[in-house]
Amino acid sequence: MADSIHSWLPKTHPAFYKEFLETTVLPHASTFAWLVAVGEFVVGLCLLIGLLTRFSAIMGIVMNVNYVMAMGLAPLAFHANQLFLAGELAMLIGGAGRFLGLDYFLAKRWPRMLFW
Repeated sequence: MADSIHSWLPKTHPAFYKEFLETTVLPHASTFAWLVAVGEFVVGLCLLIGLLTRFSAIMGIVMNVNYVMAMGLAPLAFHANQLFLAGELAMLIGGAGRFLGLDYFLAKRWPRMLFW
């Protein structure tokens, strides 16, 4: 993870985010690597099985926005993270998971919750 961050630093666009990478993430790269791996696994699993889909989509959006800021991608340049952002936004707005996912059963039990 530290090697990736070092390669991204010259391209990182927001100055506050570059400072965050240098002062917080790099000194604790192994902890952040573990958090990223666990976060991606949990969010991906929840989106696949349709559990807490809206909340998981929000967490996926947060992760992908961080990746885009860290990599310093231009807004009009195509990258997989922008595609993931569009998919997660569609799941958030559409309320995916209510038909074939576990959110269907949660919505029947607690119909007024925002997370499903």
